[in-house]
Amino acid sequence: MRGFREVGASCEEIVLPAHAYLSDTTYGSPWTCERGFEAKGNLCVAIVVPPNAYLNTSSYGGRWTCERGFLEQDGLCEAVAVPENAYLDEASRGTGWRCERGYASSNARCERIEIPQNAHLVRSGNRWVCDMNFQQSAGECALND
Repeated sequence: MRGFREVGASCEEIVLPAHAYLSDTTYGSPWTCERGFEAKGNLCVAIVVPPNAYLNTSSYGGRWTCERGFLEQDGLCEAVAVPENAYLDEASRGTGWRCERGYASSNARCERIEIPQNAHLVRSGNRWVCDMNFQQSAGECALND
């Protein structure tokens, strides 16, 4: 019956730890911890969620995620320092910010890109290329001969 498991020729009651419920799995533990708790041995212990974070639904890795505008550092969620001419961007390889179009990252700042004559910004907006029929030479765009 539900709540029991077969042990040899008899049925033994499944003992649930606090903050657990019966699961319908064939393999592994017959119980699962409630949301906000994780299995540690035969117990369900509370997941410690730091300030500026929330519980996630991941079944592997970290059980919490930092809120937008915060990055995980040493088990805490630290505010992202967004420099002038930048915006929050969670996909920006660790910094948490990206420079606006026409600016490039330099020493945790966003420096304006100087575009030479006969050049234009590429689609990403973080570098320039020479216009058609021009070739880059010493930081300038010279007419192809």
